[in-house]
Amino acid sequence: LSMGKSGGYLSKYAYRKMDLSDYPGNTVEVIRKIIELEKIRCIFTHLESTKMKVYEAVRGANENVVVIPPSIETLKIASDKEKIISIAKKIGIPVPETLVVNDQNELDTLEINGKLPLFAKVVSEVDIPPGPGQRYFYLENINDIEALKRFIAKRKKVLLQRYIKGFGCGIGGLFLEGKPIAVGGHVRIRELFKLGGPSTFCISRINQNALKYALKLMKELRYSGLGMVEFKVSYVDQEPYLMEINPRPWGTFQAYINSGLDLPLLAYRVFVDNELPEKIKFKEGVRTIFLFEDIKAILAQHNRKVEQIKEIIKDVVEIGLGSSKEGTLDIRDPKPFILPAIYHLLRKI
Repeated sequence: LSMGKSGGYLSKYAYRKMDLSDYPGNTVEVIRKIIELEKIRCIFTHLESTKMKVYEAVRGANENVVVIPPSIETLKIASDKEKIISIAKKIGIPVPETLVVNDQNELDTLEINGKLPLFAKVVSEVDIPPGPGQRYFYLENINDIEALKRFIAKRKKVLLQRYIKGFGCGIGGLFLEGKPIAVGGHVRIRELFKLGGPSTFCISRINQNALKYALKLMKELRYSGLGMVEFKVSYVDQEPYLMEINPRPWGTFQAYINSGLDLPLLAYRVFVDNELPEKIKFKEGVRTIFLFEDIKAILAQHNRKVEQIKEIIKDVVEIGLGSSKEGTLDIRDPKPFILPAIYHLLRKI
């Protein structure tokens, strides 16, 4: 069930599929009807807003259907960066120095000049598209204050944080009542936007300090379900600072599958079959490139044509030689990769 004919909709493994992008009615009612007619046993969701619709649909249909966790209650806490930072500070997890700003006029009373650069981010990303000016704003110098005020006026409430110069990493996997069932990690090589956003090129690697903090936080939340804890590792002290929790399948989800954690299958076994799998080995050093998104990142972040072409060729060669895996391409099921490729090419032409 999708909004548009892309991604999993194109997969040959989809037994039945429905595109609701042009449907004018209530999608919750559609989900409820499908649950009843198809005798659905479990539901996987992607975005937080989707999960909320699904829980609403299940309440009026078959109470026995399993919605793969996290629950709505956990979702609300984990999606609130202000709450998560407060919990993390309480249990001794490093977080950037943070101020909560409720009104743009508060900036006039804050001593900002000596603390630059600063990073402003929304408290919750639910239903907000990724990228600068949407989910975050980078305050590099005092001349950016007016633009920051407009960002705060638009988002009503933001977190103003000390900017951590470093690299992004994550600890993600499957949890049950705060206990890790299958856990891995990744380090970001390139992101969609220069200052953040979804990872377009990453390598599977577990930062041990980040792992320690992530497990501590998930235990405190008694977290159940699929989730990823995101950190920024400082170049100065090598300390991972907590950024947020993604309480859902995250952008680099396929990189974890490439590295040996078949998380959807494991989640099904745990929450539908009530089985606890044996310990699964997570393979580090696996490189994953999401080619189309990475090309966008390269074009946006490299000004010189020569550098752009060089980086794109490196991507293609790495995928071709097998030293990196493409995040969408599966030779056994090529449509989800090939059809969007043709579509983007035709648009360019």
